[in-house]
Amino acid sequence: MCGPTGTLVTGSSGRGWSPVHTADTNFCMLAPSGRAVDSPLSWLHGAVMACATPAERHGWLSPVECPPGVWGQAPWFMGHDLPWQSVEVLAPDSISRQPQEETTSNTESDAEHSGRFGGDGNELQEDPPTKLSVEMVPGNVWSFATKPDGCRIVQQAFDEARNNGEREALAAELHGHVWAALRCPSANFVLQKCIATLHHHSLQFVLDELMLQGCSAAVYAAKHRYGCRIVLRLLEHCTASQVAPLSEALLESLEALCAHAYGNFVVQHLIDFGSREQTRRCFSLLAKRALDLGLNGHSCAVLNKAFSCGTSDDATILSRAILSHEDLVVRMSCCRHGSAAVIHMLETLPAPERGHVCRQLSGKDKKLIASRYGRMVLPVLQAALQKM
Repeated sequence: MCGPTGTLVTGSSGRGWSPVHTADTNFCMLAPSGRAVDSPLSWLHGAVMACATPAERHGWLSPVECPPGVWGQAPWFMGHDLPWQSVEVLAPDSISRQPQEETTSNTESDAEHSGRFGGDGNELQEDPPTKLSVEMVPGNVWSFATKPDGCRIVQQAFDEARNNGEREALAAELHGHVWAALRCPSANFVLQKCIATLHHHSLQFVLDELMLQGCSAAVYAAKHRYGCRIVLRLLEHCTASQVAPLSEALLESLEALCAHAYGNFVVQHLIDFGSREQTRRCFSLLAKRALDLGLNGHSCAVLNKAFSCGTSDDATILSRAILSHEDLVVRMSCCRHGSAAVIHMLETLPAPERGHVCRQLSGKDKKLIASRYGRMVLPVLQAALQKM
């Protein structure tokens, strides 16, 4: 409470108090936010002192200097069991003027007020959020899918569907939203779950909407942070004939995808799930562009996948293309995915090609030791040299 201008009577701490001027223009107090205080100084002083013990009265009446900007501090009487802390404080001359109907209304208003706020009336208590359930999903698939919590419930609904018919009913609500879903941080998970759980015949609408904008749009999706996941799921779960237009669009931009942070994962899936003809075309381009691809960290991940999944003939052709460039295998050994590709070469290539790799790496110990990933290649190189 602030007394005559410039003084503050100290006391317990509290929150939610604001300055309120009384009828005495030279007196101001900190009152609970939302409380009405409009009374002369003498009346307020008498009300406070009436409920205090002699010791408290003595302690409360010690004025101290009140610096500017202290209105947000706690009033001195906060924490004491004062009878007027929990009721509306009204001036004596205003009590008789309150009609009975208004008193009833005030009681209802107080009940509503206490329901919206905490016990001390200071902190707003938000209504508990509606708990989402699987039963609420039909009819709300898209609106739920775009929200972090809702997308989990929709995925659960796809998982718990009893048959493909129920899943098709849920998927029908995604029609027309494929492009929005593959770019949404939440809805992309719903679309992935839809692709993974539906029968491949029911997924044609996803491919149709994806390819509706042309081949360049499909490549854009393959390079998108979330869209690439949709392309991966389609390559995994659709038939070769279904994804043929999509795969062709990807093969036309294979080199750019190999060097892309997200696109390289799509190329790896093409090697994993593509037809034999598509895989052959991938290996052909990798061998042709070995120098450029071997110097790119993302492309090296594709080379590593090629060595781990390709046939021995494919691996031999690719390794010869890499070894034809001086020091390329050494530079690959010093990067994360390139070192993994070199280790595959040392462990799986036929003896002639493996010997060629060993010769290019021999004498490069200093470079390999200086690199975190090169140090991983050294023990494999030593083991290969012992076999020669």
